[in-house]
Amino acid sequence: MSMGNSQPDNNSSSQQQQQQQQEHDDIERQQKKVQQQKESSGRNRQPYIFILNENSSLLQDKNNKDDDNNTSNTYRESSSCSSSSSSDDKTSFWSFAINFWNWYDRQLRENPVITKSLTASIIVSMGDFCGQYIEHRRNPNEEEYDLARIGRFFLLGGILQAPVTHYYFAALDAKFPPKLNNPWTSTTFLKLAIDQLLFAPTFTLVLFFFLDTLQCKSWDYQLHHLEDEYSRTMIDNWKLWIPAVLLNFAFCPPKLRVLYNNVIFFVWSICLSLLLDTTTPTTTTTTDHSNR
Repeated sequence: MSMGNSQPDNNSSSQQQQQQQQEHDDIERQQKKVQQQKESSGRNRQPYIFILNENSSLLQDKNNKDDDNNTSNTYRESSSCSSSSSSDDKTSFWSFAINFWNWYDRQLRENPVITKSLTASIIVSMGDFCGQYIEHRRNPNEEEYDLARIGRFFLLGGILQAPVTHYYFAALDAKFPPKLNNPWTSTTFLKLAIDQLLFAPTFTLVLFFFLDTLQCKSWDYQLHHLEDEYSRTMIDNWKLWIPAVLLNFAFCPPKLRVLYNNVIFFVWSICLSLLLDTTTPTTTTTTDHSNR
Protein backbone atom coordinates (compact mmCIF):
# COMPACT_ATOMS: atom_id res chain seq x y z
CA MET A 1 0.00 0.00 0.00
CA SER A 2 2.78 2.45 0.82
CA MET A 3 4.62 1.80 -2.42
CA GLY A 4 1.43 2.25 -4.44
CA ASN A 5 0.80 5.63 -2.86
CA SER A 6 4.34 6.97 -3.36
CA GLN A 7 4.26 6.49 -7.11
CA PRO A 8 1.37 8.88 -7.74
CA ASP A 9 3.01 11.42 -5.43
CA ASN A 10 6.21 11.30 -7.44
CA ASN A 11 4.29 11.73 -10.67
CA SER A 12 2.42 14.79 -9.37
CA SER A 13 5.61 16.43 -8.11
CA SER A 14 7.37 15.87 -11.43
CA GLN A 15 4.41 17.43 -13.25
CA GLN A 16 4.55 20.49 -11.01
CA GLN A 17 8.26 20.85 -11.67
CA GLN A 18 7.66 20.63 -15.40
CA GLN A 19 4.94 23.30 -15.22
CA GLN A 20 7.17 25.59 -13.19
CA GLN A 21 10.03 25.07 -15.63
CA GLN A 22 7.73 25.79 -18.57
CA GLU A 23 6.44 28.97 -16.94
CA HIS A 24 10.00 30.06 -16.24
CA ASP A 25 10.96 29.42 -19.87
CA ASP A 26 7.93 31.40 -21.06
CA ILE A 27 8.89 34.34 -18.87
CA GLU A 28 12.47 34.30 -20.18
CA ARG A 29 11.24 34.17 -23.78
CA GLN A 30 8.94 37.15 -23.19
CA GLN A 31 11.75 39.11 -21.58
CA LYS A 32 14.08 38.31 -24.48
CA LYS A 33 11.37 39.36 -26.93
CA VAL A 34 10.83 42.69 -25.16
CA GLN A 35 14.58 43.29 -25.06
CA GLN A 36 14.90 42.56 -28.78
CA GLN A 37 12.09 44.99 -29.54
CA LYS A 38 13.78 47.72 -27.51
CA GLU A 39 17.11 47.11 -29.24
CA SER A 40 15.43 47.10 -32.64
CA SER A 41 13.59 50.38 -31.96
CA GLY A 42 16.81 51.87 -30.63
CA ARG A 43 18.69 50.98 -33.81
CA ASN A 44 15.94 52.41 -36.02
CA ARG A 45 15.68 55.64 -34.04
CA GLN A 46 18.08 58.28 -35.32
CA PRO A 47 18.86 61.64 -33.75
CA TYR A 48 17.35 64.69 -35.49
CA ILE A 49 19.02 68.05 -35.91
CA PHE A 50 16.93 71.17 -36.57
CA ILE A 51 18.64 73.81 -38.71
CA LEU A 52 17.50 77.06 -40.35
CA ASN A 53 17.46 77.44 -44.11
CA GLU A 54 17.65 80.77 -45.99
CA ASN A 55 13.92 81.29 -45.56
CA SER A 56 14.17 80.77 -41.78
CA SER A 57 12.13 77.59 -41.95
CA LEU A 58 13.04 74.55 -39.89
CA LEU A 59 14.57 71.61 -41.72
CA GLN A 60 14.76 68.17 -40.20
CA ASP A 61 18.18 66.75 -41.08
CA LYS A 62 18.68 63.14 -40.13
CA ASN A 63 22.10 62.40 -38.75
CA ASN A 64 22.84 59.32 -40.81
CA LYS A 65 26.10 58.41 -42.57
CA ASP A 66 25.67 54.68 -42.97
CA ASP A 67 24.99 54.34 -46.69
CA ASP A 68 23.45 55.98 -49.76
CA ASN A 69 19.97 54.65 -48.99
CA ASN A 70 19.93 56.36 -45.63
CA THR A 71 21.16 59.56 -47.30
CA SER A 72 18.24 59.53 -49.73
CA ASN A 73 15.88 58.90 -46.83
CA THR A 74 17.33 61.93 -45.08
CA TYR A 75 16.69 64.11 -48.14
CA ARG A 76 13.09 62.96 -48.37
CA GLU A 77 12.50 63.53 -44.67
CA SER A 78 14.10 66.99 -44.86
CA SER A 79 11.89 67.98 -47.79
CA SER A 80 8.82 66.69 -46.01
CA CYS A 81 9.71 68.56 -42.83
CA SER A 82 10.34 71.78 -44.78
CA SER A 83 6.92 71.68 -46.42
CA SER A 84 5.23 70.84 -43.11
CA SER A 85 7.10 73.72 -41.43
CA SER A 86 5.89 76.16 -44.09
CA SER A 87 2.36 74.89 -43.56
CA ASP A 88 2.75 75.37 -39.80
CA ASP A 89 3.90 78.98 -40.35
CA LYS A 90 0.82 79.73 -42.43
CA THR A 91 -1.39 78.05 -39.87
CA SER A 92 0.15 80.04 -37.03
CA PHE A 93 -0.32 83.31 -38.96
CA TRP A 94 -3.99 82.64 -39.62
CA SER A 95 -4.46 81.46 -36.05
CA PHE A 96 -3.00 84.74 -34.82
CA ALA A 97 -5.19 86.74 -37.21
CA ILE A 98 -8.32 84.86 -36.14
CA ASN A 99 -7.51 85.21 -32.45
CA PHE A 100 -6.78 88.91 -32.87
CA TRP A 101 -10.05 89.49 -34.71
CA ASN A 102 -11.99 87.59 -32.05
CA TRP A 103 -10.32 89.72 -29.40
CA TYR A 104 -11.11 92.93 -31.31
CA ASP A 105 -14.71 91.86 -31.84
CA ARG A 106 -15.05 91.23 -28.11
CA GLN A 107 -13.64 94.68 -27.36
CA LEU A 108 -16.16 96.22 -29.75
CA ARG A 109 -18.94 94.63 -27.72
CA GLU A 110 -17.54 95.38 -24.28
CA ASN A 111 -15.87 98.82 -24.84
CA PRO A 112 -17.18 100.12 -28.17
CA VAL A 113 -16.34 103.82 -27.83
CA ILE A 114 -12.83 103.35 -26.42
CA THR A 115 -11.99 100.65 -28.95
CA LYS A 116 -13.23 102.69 -31.89
CA SER A 117 -11.46 105.82 -30.63
CA LEU A 118 -8.08 104.12 -30.30
CA THR A 119 -8.52 102.48 -33.70
CA ALA A 120 -9.43 105.80 -35.29
CA SER A 121 -6.47 107.59 -33.70
CA ILE A 122 -4.00 105.07 -35.09
CA ILE A 123 -5.51 104.80 -38.57
CA VAL A 124 -6.07 108.53 -39.05
CA SER A 125 -2.59 109.54 -37.84
CA MET A 126 -0.98 106.88 -40.03
CA GLY A 127 -2.96 108.22 -42.98
CA ASP A 128 -1.51 111.67 -42.46
CA PHE A 129 1.98 110.18 -42.08
CA CYS A 130 1.62 108.41 -45.44
CA GLY A 131 0.35 111.65 -46.96
CA GLN A 132 3.42 113.50 -45.71
CA TYR A 133 5.65 110.72 -47.06
CA ILE A 134 4.18 111.18 -50.54
CA GLU A 135 4.63 114.93 -50.22
CA HIS A 136 8.33 114.42 -49.43
CA ARG A 137 8.74 112.13 -52.44
CA ARG A 138 7.20 114.74 -54.71
CA ASN A 139 9.17 117.57 -53.16
CA PRO A 140 12.61 116.41 -51.94
CA ASN A 141 13.32 119.89 -50.56
CA GLU A 142 10.47 119.51 -48.11
CA GLU A 143 11.49 119.82 -44.49
CA GLU A 144 11.20 117.05 -41.93
CA TYR A 145 7.91 115.39 -41.10
CA ASP A 146 5.41 117.55 -39.27
CA LEU A 147 4.93 115.53 -36.09
CA ALA A 148 2.56 118.12 -34.69
CA ARG A 149 0.26 117.59 -37.68
CA ILE A 150 0.34 113.83 -37.11
CA GLY A 151 -0.54 114.49 -33.48
CA ARG A 152 -3.49 116.65 -34.51
CA PHE A 153 -4.80 113.85 -36.70
CA PHE A 154 -4.35 111.44 -33.79
CA LEU A 155 -6.53 113.68 -31.60
CA LEU A 156 -8.95 114.18 -34.46
CA GLY A 157 -9.56 110.45 -34.77
CA GLY A 158 -9.78 109.67 -31.06
CA ILE A 159 -11.53 112.72 -29.63
CA LEU A 160 -13.83 113.85 -32.42
CA GLN A 161 -14.28 111.42 -35.27
CA ALA A 162 -14.81 108.04 -33.58
CA PRO A 163 -17.10 109.14 -30.71
CA VAL A 164 -19.24 111.34 -32.95
CA THR A 165 -19.62 108.80 -35.73
CA HIS A 166 -20.28 106.00 -33.20
CA TYR A 167 -23.36 107.72 -31.77
CA TYR A 168 -24.35 109.16 -35.17
CA PHE A 169 -24.41 105.78 -36.91
CA ALA A 170 -26.19 104.18 -33.94
CA ALA A 171 -28.94 106.80 -34.05
CA LEU A 172 -29.26 106.61 -37.83
CA ASP A 173 -29.48 102.81 -37.85
CA ALA A 174 -32.02 102.91 -35.02
CA LYS A 175 -34.18 105.36 -36.95
CA PHE A 176 -33.72 103.58 -40.28
CA PRO A 177 -32.86 99.91 -39.58
CA PRO A 178 -30.53 98.38 -42.19
CA LYS A 179 -31.71 95.59 -44.46
CA LEU A 180 -28.63 93.55 -45.24
CA ASN A 181 -30.62 90.97 -47.22
CA ASN A 182 -31.70 93.70 -49.63
CA PRO A 183 -29.15 96.54 -49.45
CA TRP A 184 -30.38 98.57 -52.43
CA THR A 185 -33.50 99.98 -50.83
CA SER A 186 -34.87 103.48 -50.54
CA THR A 187 -33.72 103.46 -46.89
CA THR A 188 -30.08 103.11 -47.97
CA PHE A 189 -30.27 106.08 -50.31
CA LEU A 190 -32.20 108.12 -47.75
CA LYS A 191 -29.44 107.56 -45.20
CA LEU A 192 -26.85 108.47 -47.84
CA ALA A 193 -28.65 111.76 -48.51
CA ILE A 194 -28.84 112.55 -44.79
CA ASP A 195 -25.17 111.76 -44.35
CA GLN A 196 -23.79 113.76 -47.26
CA LEU A 197 -26.21 116.68 -47.30
CA LEU A 198 -26.61 117.26 -43.56
CA PHE A 199 -24.01 115.43 -41.49
CA ALA A 200 -20.95 115.80 -43.76
CA PRO A 201 -21.18 119.60 -44.22
CA THR A 202 -21.73 120.11 -40.49
CA PHE A 203 -18.97 117.73 -39.48
CA THR A 204 -16.52 119.30 -41.94
CA LEU A 205 -17.32 122.73 -40.53
CA VAL A 206 -16.53 121.47 -37.03
CA LEU A 207 -13.27 119.95 -38.29
CA PHE A 208 -12.08 123.28 -39.63
CA PHE A 209 -12.50 124.95 -36.26
CA PHE A 210 -11.21 121.91 -34.35
CA LEU A 211 -7.93 121.65 -36.27
CA ASP A 212 -7.33 125.39 -36.47
CA THR A 213 -7.97 125.71 -32.74
CA LEU A 214 -5.37 123.01 -32.06
CA GLN A 215 -2.91 125.23 -33.93
CA CYS A 216 -3.91 128.23 -31.81
CA LYS A 217 -5.12 130.19 -34.83
CA SER A 218 -7.00 133.41 -34.29
CA TRP A 219 -10.73 133.69 -34.85
CA ASP A 220 -10.27 135.97 -37.88
CA TYR A 221 -7.85 133.46 -39.40
CA GLN A 222 -10.30 130.62 -38.92
CA LEU A 223 -13.13 132.53 -40.59
CA HIS A 224 -10.96 133.45 -43.60
CA HIS A 225 -9.64 129.93 -43.78
CA LEU A 226 -13.18 128.57 -43.82
CA GLU A 227 -14.17 131.01 -46.53
CA ASP A 228 -11.20 130.09 -48.73
CA GLU A 229 -11.15 126.31 -48.42
CA TYR A 230 -14.52 125.01 -47.27
CA SER A 231 -16.18 124.79 -50.71
CA ARG A 232 -13.26 123.03 -52.36
CA THR A 233 -12.95 120.62 -49.45
CA MET A 234 -16.64 119.65 -49.69
CA ILE A 235 -16.39 119.01 -53.43
CA ASP A 236 -13.38 116.75 -52.90
CA ASN A 237 -15.24 115.13 -50.03
CA TRP A 238 -18.23 114.18 -52.16
CA LYS A 239 -16.02 112.63 -54.85
CA LEU A 240 -14.72 110.06 -52.39
CA TRP A 241 -17.31 109.77 -49.65
CA ILE A 242 -20.55 109.43 -51.63
CA PRO A 243 -19.65 106.00 -53.07
CA ALA A 244 -17.82 105.02 -49.86
CA VAL A 245 -20.77 105.87 -47.61
CA LEU A 246 -23.19 104.16 -50.00
CA LEU A 247 -21.25 100.90 -49.64
CA ASN A 248 -21.09 101.44 -45.89
CA PHE A 249 -24.86 101.71 -45.49
CA ALA A 250 -25.56 98.96 -48.03
CA PHE A 251 -23.20 96.17 -46.96
CA CYS A 252 -21.29 96.96 -43.77
CA PRO A 253 -22.58 95.51 -40.45
CA PRO A 254 -23.56 98.32 -38.06
CA LYS A 255 -20.88 97.51 -35.48
CA LEU A 256 -18.16 97.85 -38.15
CA ARG A 257 -19.33 101.11 -39.72
CA VAL A 258 -16.88 103.27 -37.77
CA LEU A 259 -13.98 100.93 -38.59
CA TYR A 260 -14.87 101.08 -42.27
CA ASN A 261 -15.14 104.85 -41.97
CA ASN A 262 -11.63 105.00 -40.50
CA VAL A 263 -10.20 103.00 -43.38
CA ILE A 264 -11.76 105.38 -45.90
CA PHE A 265 -10.43 108.30 -43.89
CA PHE A 266 -6.94 106.81 -44.20
CA VAL A 267 -7.31 107.11 -47.98
CA TRP A 268 -8.92 110.55 -47.62
CA SER A 269 -5.95 111.89 -45.67
CA ILE A 270 -3.56 110.77 -48.40
CA CYS A 271 -5.79 112.25 -51.11
CA LEU A 272 -5.84 115.60 -49.34
CA SER A 273 -2.05 115.63 -49.18
CA LEU A 274 -1.94 115.15 -52.95
CA LEU A 275 -4.81 117.46 -53.86
CA LEU A 276 -3.98 120.45 -51.70
CA ASP A 277 -0.81 122.55 -51.53
CA THR A 278 0.95 122.36 -48.17
CA THR A 279 4.26 123.96 -49.03
CA THR A 280 3.44 127.52 -48.04
CA PRO A 281 2.66 128.78 -44.54
CA THR A 282 -0.72 130.16 -45.57
CA THR A 283 -1.96 126.79 -46.79
CA THR A 284 -0.15 124.42 -44.45
CA THR A 285 -3.29 123.58 -42.51
CA THR A 286 -5.32 122.97 -45.67
CA THR A 287 -4.43 119.28 -45.63
CA ASP A 288 -6.10 119.00 -42.28
CA HIS A 289 -9.53 119.73 -43.68
CA SER A 290 -11.56 116.62 -44.20
CA ASN A 291 -14.97 115.11 -43.85
CA ARG A 292 -14.33 112.33 -41.38
